[in-house]
Amino acid sequence: MARETTFEGHIYRLKDGKRVSGCSTIAEYPWPSKFRIGMYWALKMVDDGKDPRQESDVDAGTLAHEFIHAYLKEGTIKNVDQSGYSPDQSNKAETAYLNFLQWESEKKIKYVASEVQLVSEQYRYGGTIDRVALVGDKESLRIIDWKVTNSIWPGHKIQLAGYINLWNENNLDRPVQGCHLIRLGKDEQAGSFQDNYWDGLPLHWEACQLLLQLYDMRKQI
Repeated sequence: MARETTFEGHIYRLKDGKRVSGCSTIAEYPWPSKFRIGMYWALKMVDDGKDPRQESDVDAGTLAHEFIHAYLKEGTIKNVDQSGYSPDQSNKAETAYLNFLQWESEKKIKYVASEVQLVSEQYRYGGTIDRVALVGDKESLRIIDWKVTNSIWPGHKIQLAGYINLWNENNLDRPVQGCHLIRLGKDEQAGSFQDNYWDGLPLHWEACQLLLQLYDMRKQI
């Protein structure tokens, strides 16, 4: 099913060519996007003649995310551009990255797929899953996602519930058994690392389906 579906960047289309919304868009609706709030804040700082990288520890979490992404993609973080980050931010980011490596070793993570783009023909939405991995001695198949945030918001879990359905619908013979949300802290929590795990998110999947209906209905009201 996934092979017959087209993806243009993060634009998702069904087999019939109809464009559908992404899971992250659905999950944040009707809540305001934390990304947009952060973007407006950063732009205001620049307008005021200040460097947002130096005014907040928010980028320590972002840099930690870049470290992890580089490590997973290239096996090293030596090519990550740290220019513009303060030494304190780099140190906090490295602390979070080292915590990730320890977690990865303790959980015996074996990655089987990355940046997996899928579409649900049944529920008519798409999404890109960060990582799918075998975890532990029993090699439980799980979804792994990363967020730079100080709190786990409802939208985060709704997005994960959507990812679980996307994977399972397209991999009927190999469903996932759970999902991890790795939280990388920012601001006063910069440098922190937290693993959040759920066997399943049935209530949040119900919410995701309702949000899909509401998101589509908005065009008619």
